[in-house]
Amino acid sequence: MYESLLYPKTTILLTSGEPETIKRWDKKHKQFVDVERPEVIGLYNKSMGGVDVHDQLVSFYRTFIKSRKWTLREIAHAFDMATVNSWLKYKQHTKHCNLLNRNTMDLLAFKERLATTLISLGRTKAFITPPRKRGRPSTTPSPTPEPEVQPAKTKPRSVDSTPYEETIKDGLDHMPTFEYKPNSSRCKNRPCKFKTNVYCDKCNIHLCFVPGRECYRQKHRN
Repeated sequence: MYESLLYPKTTILLTSGEPETIKRWDKKHKQFVDVERPEVIGLYNKSMGGVDVHDQLVSFYRTFIKSRKWTLREIAHAFDMATVNSWLKYKQHTKHCNLLNRNTMDLLAFKERLATTLISLGRTKAFITPPRKRGRPSTTPSPTPEPEVQPAKTKPRSVDSTPYEETIKDGLDHMPTFEYKPNSSRCKNRPCKFKTNVYCDKCNIHLCFVPGRECYRQKHRN
């Protein structure tokens, strides 16, 4: 323990290394004063930033569980650490590819995409997060109110049902299905501008499956 902490009037610090003089703000005199700092404190402040930033990122969107078992909490914390490490590698990759910040995912979007992709693994249908209703769920069935005729103000926003690229290219149970309807849908393969009645029953996206337009194979393999 430093002697200056035990004896405030003393200016000599009992520590290894050479102390350095730095300026710190004095609230009492409202001015910067010279304070001696041990060398080990300067070395710590200079090299810190790895573990502290990592712990800060983990604390932003931590996985909370109700169980008090320390084993389950350690497993959840390990998953959070692995997710943060993956996001940091993703940021390094985007910087190496010179991508703009607006085209990169933040930590929350990265965790949501990772969770959706992991849930979709091994499924015959792509997982799509349904829109959640706000408020506490009711325990008793509410009576059906009488329909009221109201003018439509705005068109409800449609939920994008297109799965992520990781799910489209997982190579599991992607079967083409023909849709019997008079109006065809636009092909979801970007270079193609044609319409088709064939869609993937897992991804639920329309893709051309005719000679000369192999959009179905290109979307699931390239």
